[in-house]
Amino acid sequence: MPTSVSCVIVDDEPLAIEVLKRHVLAIPPLKLLATFTHPEEAMDYLRSYPPQLVFLDIEMPSLSGLALSALLPKETTLIFTTAFRQYATEGFEREALDYLVKPISFDRFAKAINR
Repeated sequence: MPTSVSCVIVDDEPLAIEVLKRHVLAIPPLKLLATFTHPEEAMDYLRSYPPQLVFLDIEMPSLSGLALSALLPKETTLIFTTAFRQYATEGFEREALDYLVKPISFDRFAKAINR
């Protein structure tokens, strides 16, 4: 793993963001740049400050994570984080590194990061 991996969390649920933040902070190479509960705000940030990794919820109001993922640069690594298993195929078609189903345990999170 590189010395540092910049990442952003996009999820409309503040509690889900808190869980992911704790997981990110427990893995030192990960460097959390920002978190967003509104995908449109995230998109504005991601255009100006593209991270290496985005943790992205799928079902969000106004702009789904799948739609947002299509707007990101190809070199952005995606890990989808969602409560819905039915989007897994489409998530992997977007070339996601992994697809984490909530609630996300630290062990499962770490496994995704080690990929």
